Amino acid sequence: MDGKPKRIILAVDLCSDSERALEYALGLAREHDSEIVLLHVIEPLPRGVARWYEPTRLLAQYAENARHELDDLERKALASYPHCRSELHFGLAARIITARAKELKADLIIVSTHPRGWIPELLLRTLPQKLVLRSSCPVLTIRCSDPLDAPLTKTCPDFVARAARLSRRSADSAASYANIAMSHCR
Repeated sequence: MDGKPKRIILAVDLCSDSERALEYALGLAREHDSEIVLLHVIEPLPRGVARWYEPTRLLAQYAENARHELDDLERKALASYPHCRSELHFGLAARIITARAKELKADLIIVSTHPRGWIPELLLRTLPQKLVLRSSCPVLTIRCSDPLDAPLTKTCPDFVARAARLSRRSADSAASYANIAMSHCR
């Protein structure tokens, strides 16, 4: 890549934030005359689902719904930018996205991120984190949710324990302490 991405993969989870990430990708693609590949991955069902549902039928229904939503998103993209297409795959999202990026010789992967709070962020690897670790091209994360919806996501480690202790007393005082901590860390 010479600083100008020619092919951009936009990994979408088809939630309402996908449109916000799409707008960002479209702006970047227009600026660099890039192709956008909208990519959605249907992951395997969790263990034990077969006890309650017939897995093949459940996946087929999910694939049908996902294809419909992906087509809608592609239509919105094509209405304002002609170099867009979409792909639907089954598998583990990070593996599929990085494999397709390599196969398509993508110059950039764009993925939206959703704050989950500081404990899940510490314990679980998110899709953007996995993509950064596995991808052979740059990964751009777009924070789509309102930062105020995710308290304590960007606090310094020193303040986390204090905010947790305060939260036992009062949610308001913990939130205000976390805001002070966030401004202190900047």
